[in-house]
Amino acid sequence: MLWEAAILERKGKIKLHGGFSRWAETLLKNSGFGIAPLEPAVIALAVGYNFNDDPFDKAIVATAAELSLPLITKDAAITGSNLIDICW
Repeated sequence: MLWEAAILERKGKIKLHGGFSRWAETLLKNSGFGIAPLEPAVIALAVGYNFNDDPFDKAIVATAAELSLPLITKDAAITGSNLIDICW
Protein backbone atom coordinates (compact mmCIF):
# COMPACT_ATOMS: atom_id res chain seq x y z
CA MET A 1 0.00 0.00 0.00
CA LEU A 2 1.53 3.27 -1.11
CA TRP A 3 0.20 5.16 1.90
CA GLU A 4 1.92 2.77 4.31
CA ALA A 5 5.19 3.05 2.37
CA ALA A 6 5.03 6.85 2.62
CA ILE A 7 4.46 6.68 6.38
CA LEU A 8 7.26 4.15 6.91
CA GLU A 9 9.67 6.32 4.95
CA ARG A 10 8.68 9.45 6.88
CA LYS A 11 9.29 7.59 10.17
CA GLY A 12 12.70 6.45 8.90
CA LYS A 13 11.79 2.76 9.00
CA ILE A 14 12.46 2.31 5.28
CA LYS A 15 14.48 4.22 2.70
CA LEU A 16 12.98 4.68 -0.75
CA HIS A 17 15.32 5.53 -3.62
CA GLY A 18 14.78 9.18 -4.49
CA GLY A 19 12.14 9.64 -1.80
CA PHE A 20 8.57 8.44 -1.79
CA SER A 21 7.25 10.48 -4.74
CA ARG A 22 10.05 9.50 -7.11
CA TRP A 23 9.98 5.87 -5.93
CA ALA A 24 6.21 5.59 -6.42
CA GLU A 25 6.37 7.21 -9.85
CA THR A 26 9.11 4.80 -10.95
CA LEU A 27 7.28 1.80 -9.53
CA LEU A 28 4.05 2.63 -11.33
CA LYS A 29 5.80 3.20 -14.67
CA ASN A 30 7.02 -0.41 -14.66
CA SER A 31 4.73 -3.01 -16.19
CA GLY A 32 3.08 -5.34 -13.74
CA PHE A 33 2.53 -2.68 -11.10
CA GLY A 34 -0.61 -0.65 -10.65
CA ILE A 35 -2.93 0.86 -8.10
CA ALA A 36 -5.81 -1.24 -6.83
CA PRO A 37 -8.70 0.87 -5.53
CA LEU A 38 -9.92 0.38 -1.99
CA GLU A 39 -13.35 -0.89 -3.02
CA PRO A 40 -16.25 -1.56 -0.61
CA ALA A 41 -15.80 -5.32 -1.13
CA VAL A 42 -12.18 -5.04 0.00
CA ILE A 43 -13.14 -3.02 3.06
CA ALA A 44 -15.84 -5.56 3.95
CA LEU A 45 -13.24 -8.35 3.84
CA ALA A 46 -10.62 -6.36 5.74
CA VAL A 47 -12.81 -5.48 8.72
CA GLY A 48 -13.54 -9.17 9.24
CA TYR A 49 -9.88 -10.17 9.55
CA ASN A 50 -8.47 -10.79 13.03
CA PHE A 51 -4.85 -11.75 12.31
CA ASN A 52 -3.59 -8.41 13.72
CA ASP A 53 -4.75 -4.86 14.46
CA ASP A 54 -2.98 -3.12 11.56
CA PRO A 55 -5.56 -1.68 9.13
CA PHE A 56 -2.92 -1.41 6.38
CA ASP A 57 -2.09 -5.12 6.65
CA LYS A 58 -5.78 -5.99 6.57
CA ALA A 59 -6.39 -3.81 3.50
CA ILE A 60 -3.38 -5.30 1.70
CA VAL A 61 -4.48 -8.87 2.42
CA ALA A 62 -8.10 -8.14 1.49
CA THR A 63 -7.02 -6.51 -1.78
CA ALA A 64 -4.89 -9.53 -2.68
CA ALA A 65 -7.77 -11.85 -1.80
CA GLU A 66 -10.30 -9.84 -3.81
CA LEU A 67 -8.00 -9.77 -6.85
CA SER A 68 -6.88 -13.41 -6.40
CA LEU A 69 -3.24 -12.34 -6.31
CA PRO A 70 -0.38 -13.61 -4.13
CA LEU A 71 1.61 -11.27 -1.89
CA ILE A 72 5.34 -10.89 -1.51
CA THR A 73 5.86 -10.42 2.22
CA LYS A 74 7.76 -11.72 5.19
CA ASP A 75 5.30 -10.24 7.69
CA ALA A 76 4.67 -13.05 10.18
CA ALA A 77 1.09 -12.01 10.93
CA ILE A 78 0.17 -12.01 7.24
CA THR A 79 2.00 -15.23 6.38
CA GLY A 80 0.58 -16.95 9.45
CA SER A 81 -2.98 -15.93 8.63
CA ASN A 82 -3.18 -18.40 5.72
CA LEU A 83 -5.73 -16.10 4.09
CA ILE A 84 -3.84 -15.67 0.80
CA ASP A 85 -0.99 -17.20 -1.17
CA ILE A 86 2.43 -15.83 -0.23
CA CYS A 87 5.45 -15.64 -2.54
CA TRP A 88 8.65 -15.24 -0.57
